[in-house]
Amino acid sequence: MVYTAQLRKAVGCVKSSLLNAGFSVNKLFKQHGHHEIAQDAPLVLVACSGGRDSLALAAVSQIVCSSMGLRCGAIIVDHGLQEDSYKVAVQAQKQCEKLGLNPVKIASVRLEQEAMRRQGVEAAAREARYKAIEEYYNHEQAQALLLAHTKNDQAETVLMGLLRSSGVESVAGMSKISNMSTMLLLRPLLDVTREETTQICKDLSLTWWDDPTNGEDKRLNDTMQEYPLRSRVRAQLIPYVQQFFSADVVSHIAHSAAIMQDDVDYLHEQTIPAFQQSVSLINDNCVEISIQDLKNYHVAIRRRVIVQACNLLQLEISSKHIAAIDEFISNWHGQGSVKLPSKFTANHMEFVIRICKDSVYANR
Repeated sequence: MVYTAQLRKAVGCVKSSLLNAGFSVNKLFKQHGHHEIAQDAPLVLVACSGGRDSLALAAVSQIVCSSMGLRCGAIIVDHGLQEDSYKVAVQAQKQCEKLGLNPVKIASVRLEQEAMRRQGVEAAAREARYKAIEEYYNHEQAQALLLAHTKNDQAETVLMGLLRSSGVESVAGMSKISNMSTMLLLRPLLDVTREETTQICKDLSLTWWDDPTNGEDKRLNDTMQEYPLRSRVRAQLIPYVQQFFSADVVSHIAHSAAIMQDDVDYLHEQTIPAFQQSVSLINDNCVEISIQDLKNYHVAIRRRVIVQACNLLQLEISSKHIAAIDEFISNWHGQGSVKLPSKFTANHMEFVIRICKDSVYANR
């Protein structure tokens, strides 16, 4: 195999990602010669959609894992939302198996109408996808899940976060390593562009599938308004901004995100003791935040504690909600309850802030 510049770069990124996550090279594989990977070697899974990015990641991950003595498999989720979606999944499965990944699993999921109505198709699909992936991840006792987010995806995520007023986290974008429930998530391609993953697929003769909802063939078309926000950012906003500034905006945004990620990591570390000191989980529908314990912390820490307290209730809140709850601490003047999504409310209760679902009973 000829290692092109794009392939060498991606190999380096994946290997660094695995090493930074605590994986190591099997001592036997440091020696010259061919070595068989042990059946009980740690398993790394690639989330593969059949698109160019995830197929490139699958190919590169197999190369890297084979050199480290790790097993490399793939999980392919078929949502059934596109015509012939299962054929796309089978094609991706065949290519992953041909590359040497094992095991390779197709997980078919179907979205509930209620979930699509309540969350939107994109969010419902993401929730169903990760649920299926986590089930397989745990079944196979995998130790990491590799996601194929690229530098382009990072720039899109930052712009979307800015549009949604998500605070400093929006500027930091996606982290290279994170946890979701029982899974360790790694994003080794955040320094690799979509153009580079495309070239890797071409060099390895991999046939990828482009999701039509990405709007790749409908740039600057009025019909793009019916497409998901990320597709519109990808197809319209970023090309316009790059043309406006005559610069590689994707790289600039991704570089800034990497710098800000260090700041976010530091803030997260500082939040841990504040959270442990001030937050109590009453039950699945109620948490209390001690005003006395939290009031002397900086507003940046207080607001993160509020978010994490809501996370215990699986409650997503906006920046306006966070600011209103924080005023119970910083500017208490007898204001009433703060109404939150999913019929939750936050109330000032003399010494604590109580966030509960049943405002009539739990917040008395």
